[in-house]
Amino acid sequence: MDDIVGRLAPWRRSLRVKIIVPYLILTLVVAVVSAYVITRVFTISSTKAYETRLFESTAAANDAIVQHERQQLAFWRQLAFTAGVDEALATADRAQLQALLEPLYVNARWDRVEIVSSNGDNLLLLDGSEVNTIPANYEEWELVSVALEDPAIRTVGLQTIDNEIILYTAGAIQDPQTAEPAGVLLVGTSLGTLAATIETDVLAGITFYAASGQPLATTVGDYWSVLLENDLATDIARQSAEEQHVRSLQLDETGYTQLLTPFVLNNGQPSGLLGVSLLQSDLATPLDSTRTALIVMFTIMTAATLFIGYILAKSIASPVTAIAAAAAEVAKGNLEVQVDVRTEDEIGFMGQRFNEMVTQLGQRHYIEELLGRYVGKNIARELLGGHADLGGQRVWATVLFSDIRDFTTFTESKDLNSLMDELNEYYEEMQDVINEHGGVINKFGGDSILALFGAPSAQPDHAQQSIRAAVGMMHRLGFLNQRRASRGLAPFNIGIGICTGEMVAGNLGSTERREFTVLGDTVNTASRLSDL
Repeated sequence: MDDIVGRLAPWRRSLRVKIIVPYLILTLVVAVVSAYVITRVFTISSTKAYETRLFESTAAANDAIVQHERQQLAFWRQLAFTAGVDEALATADRAQLQALLEPLYVNARWDRVEIVSSNGDNLLLLDGSEVNTIPANYEEWELVSVALEDPAIRTVGLQTIDNEIILYTAGAIQDPQTAEPAGVLLVGTSLGTLAATIETDVLAGITFYAASGQPLATTVGDYWSVLLENDLATDIARQSAEEQHVRSLQLDETGYTQLLTPFVLNNGQPSGLLGVSLLQSDLATPLDSTRTALIVMFTIMTAATLFIGYILAKSIASPVTAIAAAAAEVAKGNLEVQVDVRTEDEIGFMGQRFNEMVTQLGQRHYIEELLGRYVGKNIARELLGGHADLGGQRVWATVLFSDIRDFTTFTESKDLNSLMDELNEYYEEMQDVINEHGGVINKFGGDSILALFGAPSAQPDHAQQSIRAAVGMMHRLGFLNQRRASRGLAPFNIGIGICTGEMVAGNLGSTERREFTVLGDTVNTASRLSDL
């Protein structure tokens, strides 16, 4: 035991341990408390956001049903008021009815269009299938009887056809001669189709229930898995439209949260229940991600604490003072200073890093001096990346030359401040377009712009980009002139010349001030083209 204590004694006296341990304990305490608080707050926030999304999805689903009914009614009116439909219905002309309405049906998205005579006979059925299933009991349909009794109303309701629930909009069409109901026009959509459409719109599962709790149509699982108990369905059906019920569903290995609300059609009659479902994983996944992120973050914090404590423990006064003095020299602008590194420990490493930093600052200072001799963001970027060769060379590139027409007349009516402001606004718009297409503005010449594509750096499609830039400049000029017109200013009219060819590109100037430029017939040709 004494041997163990003896081996541990140096660590107890070590400055590194004395600094690291308090920081480590503090970090762990902060990590635990922060993890609890952040997790708690995020859980509450995520749960509230999840519930809000569920309620908003339900409201959006109800709105989508109302909108669907309106669109279906609008299509009913389009069919009913198609010229010749009332006469064909009055004479029971099936062929004429089909000829008039089938093109409209084909171009629409409704599942069924049916016309029933006042005697209950089917005169037309359009449902997109090769073999039409014609119901034999139209006279028993409440939709049909209500429409025939009162031709002025349009009613909606659900009807079962071959085990499929159809949402119909129905109304009578009057005989043009007698003004008596000649028959009933019905436009219908399958509840399955409607549920799928709403699911796409609100990004939530949709289930329609009968008042008994029997599913009528669903986009979530199968019918048996979403079945409602009769007592629960009855209680929910008795609630007002503002009251809602939330329950959990487990379909195979997937959990859902479902919000149930009464399903009321436009006729005001309760037609069952509407269920809107969200994946429970939408709530669990963010919580899991947050927990993982906290673990990673606090692990990094702990590691950083250990590292910082270690560096602080190794901060010996003499080397640190030397580095501080050298740093003061750097702050004065002396980039020739170097730290005398005599050790290979952490302090020596710090000194080496300091020397490397000073060297890099000197190189950076040189680059900044070089950039001061040039204009244009693209050229500067190429210089910093080491991709631009700005020595004199022959290049194959494209020149875009643009100038403002009637500039002399334009300047005569302007004071200097207004002239500079308007020109700066114009150049700002043109520069943005040229930059977007990889161009480099070589110079502004009062009323002109000389832009390069393919120089000083290579650009394989420089000719195409210059043309796109010219089109973009004209497009942008149109918006600029609209703004100028709103301020009572005359529009700018410009000419643009583009020429692709060989030219000499390189630096011109003195050692104090250089300018990258291009020379040759290509440049002159672009200038002359802009005057045409």
